Amino acid sequence: MTEKIKILYYALWLAHPVLQTVIAIAMLRRGQHREFKYFFAYIVAQILTFAAVFPTYLYHDSILFYVSWFSTAVSVASLSVDLSRVAVSHSENSAAWAGCLLCAKTG
Repeated sequence: MTEKIKILYYALWLAHPVLQTVIAIAMLRRGQHREFKYFFAYIVAQILTFAAVFPTYLYHDSILFYVSWFSTAVSVASLSVDLSRVAVSHSENSAAWAGCLLCAKTG
């Protein structure tokens, strides 16, 4: 990898936690972390995930695969909880939504 591409590569690695930190700070200042608590938790989890995955990428290449997939599983689980909560709370027939979500997740 050339030096210019390497700089761009690391800049892209670092861009998402910086942007997510800006979002988290903005949510805290506006008090939106109370209204969107699951989304806020997801953003914070993504920042913490980056804090684990990036050093693993740099220094422990052999376990990167496992750390990456574990962090992906945690992210999907936290996001699906938020989506399930929103879908069920905004539905007139919550039981039907819960059944659909359960079928979609398991099947």
